[in-house]
Amino acid sequence: YSFKTSNNAPGKFTKLFSLDPRTGEIRTKAALDYEESSAFEIAVRARDKGSPAMEGHCHLRVELIDIND
Repeated sequence: YSFKTSNNAPGKFTKLFSLDPRTGEIRTKAALDYEESSAFEIAVRARDKGSPAMEGHCHLRVELIDIND
């Protein structure tokens, strides 16, 4: 699989999120800060190891809710 980000630096995204290659589940790795970034736009591409390889694409938007902390 691979990540492509629309409005965030890819290095920052991979520090904050992880994707389980078996299930496709996306999780946060660290606390997210609304003031730093209120949303993330992510394009995920997955490809199997078949011959010929099959590929799928998904676009995801993660929006944060501001909570006074």
